[in-house]
Amino acid sequence: MLIDQQLAHERILFEHFSELFEKRESQPLQQKLFPQVIEFSQTDAALMKEILGDIKIIGFDIDEFGAGSFVVNATPPDIKDGNLKQLLEGVLENYKQSKSVNMDRNTIIAKALAKNMSIKHGKQLHSEEMSSLVDSLFACKLPYSSTEGKPTISIITIEELEKRFK
Repeated sequence: MLIDQQLAHERILFEHFSELFEKRESQPLQQKLFPQVIEFSQTDAALMKEILGDIKIIGFDIDEFGAGSFVVNATPPDIKDGNLKQLLEGVLENYKQSKSVNMDRNTIIAKALAKNMSIKHGKQLHSEEMSSLVDSLFACKLPYSSTEGKPTISIITIEELEKRFK
């Protein structure tokens, strides 16, 4: 059994975020010792204002700071400080691309956040992290496909392996 770690993690995060939206209950916040100011283009700032209430449910505490700037006071616990601006820009970019699709806003935001917060291909995981990922994946409602419909799991039989190495 082969598991695509990025697609699997996207599925796990997507289902988690979708559940938070469904229940309308906020995730715990990691308060920042020093709030971070992030500046966006006017277009991205307008989009950020549009989704601000929704991403607060996911665990962000972000407020408008004026003229395309936003101050980030808190984030979900598993977000690293170094990539916060890149993460939010990626979410906005995915949101822009998906906006034309006939999908509700919370689903678009959950998919965008999951895509940008997921473990990336090539990142080496420790055995505990792998086990946790597999357990979380199989706890999902739809563990066998990503949010884009790609397979998260491939099964290769012993016979197939033998054929490949003859």
